[in-house]
Amino acid sequence: MLWEARLADAILTGICQFEWENQSIMNNFFYNIFFAASGMAASLALLKKGGKLVLRITREDKLDVIWRALGYDRRAHFALHLNFALLEDECCRISFLRGAFLSGGSVTDPQKRYHLELATSHVQAGREVEALLRDMGFEPKNVMRQNNLITYFKSSTHIEDLLTLIGAPGGALEIMSAKIEKEMRNTVNRRVNCDAANLDKAVLASREQVEAFTRLTESGTINDLPVKLQEVAVARLLQPELTLSELAATFDPPLTKSCLNHRIRKLMEIARGEN
Repeated sequence: MLWEARLADAILTGICQFEWENQSIMNNFFYNIFFAASGMAASLALLKKGGKLVLRITREDKLDVIWRALGYDRRAHFALHLNFALLEDECCRISFLRGAFLSGGSVTDPQKRYHLELATSHVQAGREVEALLRDMGFEPKNVMRQNNLITYFKSSTHIEDLLTLIGAPGGALEIMSAKIEKEMRNTVNRRVNCDAANLDKAVLASREQVEAFTRLTESGTINDLPVKLQEVAVARLLQPELTLSELAATFDPPLTKSCLNHRIRKLMEIARGEN
């Protein structure tokens, strides 16, 4: 696992160091389970460094306990690579990815953006994790950041699938909820913007109609037009704030929007002809 690789790297220099940013993960997994099982928890002291909880172990007997718990002989030769022979079954792959995420994974607040990443200082091991993910149907990307290889996802769907796969369906649901909320907010904003644009067009059209019909009235041309056109001109002059549909409903009997629009276009053509 990635955290085993980090551990091995530290023990080569006679030091084992764990760092946590999340107090809950430290309490519930490493401290109460791993170290308690090895009988070491009571004798270990935590340090605080830059907002992180740090556990550093240097005693040889304690380092031996950790290595035995991981199933290794720390005096034997080993390589910091994934053992794909142990990752042939789906359950083993899922367990591995769960450990990799617990040790070096993080998810950005979905209200801000969609981002999940796995970080390791062992570049080759990181590339092998990426190969494993691709073999499982995912499409991760990678980037180097401060001497760490970052394997990351930007697709909300892939993040949801990965979190569900490694046993964090609650996190996946949070991302789904945030995505639905964003989509609803965007839909509402689009509709509001569309309605505002349509209202601006309606106001502009009404203003042009009022100006045109006022000219027809002042010139006396309105008196020579058919009664149906006169009624439309008077109705618009008296009710300039109404939309086309609302204005059509004021007639007795009510006009269709298409019929009213046809008569208004006819009046506008006559007004333009006068100009």
